[in-house]
Amino acid sequence: MLFNIAIDKKEILLDLELTIYNHTNGNYKKWGLNPILPDLKNHKNYIDSANFFLLDSDWSKKTTAIIPEIKSWCNSKGKEYTLLLCKKLNIQPPKLINVFLIPFGPGGSYYPDGNAIRVRIRQHHNTKWWQHVIVHEITHLINFYINENSDHNQNEKNTNILMEDVLKELQMENSI
Repeated sequence: MLFNIAIDKKEILLDLELTIYNHTNGNYKKWGLNPILPDLKNHKNYIDSANFFLLDSDWSKKTTAIIPEIKSWCNSKGKEYTLLLCKKLNIQPPKLINVFLIPFGPGGSYYPDGNAIRVRIRQHHNTKWWQHVIVHEITHLINFYINENSDHNQNEKNTNILMEDVLKELQMENSI
């Protein structure tokens, strides 16, 4: 089992479109989430603002610099977590999980079709943040195949209970 860690503009913009949709239709408010969106100042829409941000800011450079740390953690602790989670759920672990680093959104998201998760990175030295989001989204991704339903709040509750159980068993509950 491997983790691919990447910054991909296409993934950033796809996730931003979903974030805009959920923000506009009130889902985030209903779910109690406050996503980070691109600043609209001097831009006609969020996509233009995001493109400007990606060209003008040092976000990509700073994020690229921490990819080795994220990859190392994922291929050790993240892998250990995923393997135990799959064992507990009695399913085969995925061969690959794609982790896309993004600057916008609610924090994280998961996409079973591409065996992918997206993790918002804004504070580049906050390792506990991205570790927690990666584990949380892996739990959603793996659990999706056997236990996801359409109620967002119930999914979050189930995910957090399962995540805490696995982290406790690995004695990682206080490290992320």
